[in-house]
Amino acid sequence: MANGPPDSLNYWVKDGGKAPYKHFKYCDDFSRSKMDNHYFYLENKFYNSTSNKREDDEFMKLYRKKNALVNQCLYDIGYRFRPPLLWCLAEGGNNTKICIENMKYRN
Repeated sequence: MANGPPDSLNYWVKDGGKAPYKHFKYCDDFSRSKMDNHYFYLENKFYNSTSNKREDDEFMKLYRKKNALVNQCLYDIGYRFRPPLLWCLAEGGNNTKICIENMKYRN
């Protein structure tokens, strides 16, 4: 894992295959439709490097909320989060946290 572990998106699976991009896009679009204008305001400031620490913190909180909606959407359309144990234990990243947060989407 010289370049770091694979992205968690690789481990959303159904019928033996990983979720295609179009399903991630569908769920991302769905989750974005649930966010209010303040989210998009903060997102724009964050990605244009014009935000301050408080705004960054607020954006990250809302971003995690949006990601939770994406994960729930993937689960609702039949995908399950099934990473290998070694991926969950990889050092230097958020993998353990991601695995714990997504444990409810295993079965």
